[in-house]
Amino acid sequence: MDLKKIIRGKEDDIAYIINDKKISYKELLDSALKYGDLLKKQGNGPVIIYGHKSINVLIAIFACISANRTYIPIDLCTPIERINKIIEITNCDIVLTDEIINISNCEISTLEELGKYEKFDIKTIDNDIVYIIFTSGSTGDPKGVPISY
Repeated sequence: MDLKKIIRGKEDDIAYIINDKKISYKELLDSALKYGDLLKKQGNGPVIIYGHKSINVLIAIFACISANRTYIPIDLCTPIERINKIIEITNCDIVLTDEIINISNCEISTLEELGKYEKFDIKTIDNDIVYIIFTSGSTGDPKGVPISY
């Protein structure tokens, strides 16, 4: 996916502001492309993005789109048991977050920690699913709804 067609705006204009932090369109695009390239080297499964309204969550979303990796947004208030079920259902292999989370069945990483994959080979990913949004369903078990490009 060509992020330059998605992230459009004057380079120095502010793309996103949250609390006292802000990011320009250029910084957002550059960061998304950088981390997207590292995600291409990390693997090819779905990526959980665990967080809430932060600049790094936004960067992680666009990095996944750049890498053609399906992302699964999960808010901070989600119980660990539910997160573990989502990981099991999706075969997710990495959780991107700046938060502390206690799960053992999936790699946990910040965006910056993806740098450890710099020397890995890029993995080709054929994927039509942008993200999967999970609902509680009538039984209370998480049910994923895939959203395509």
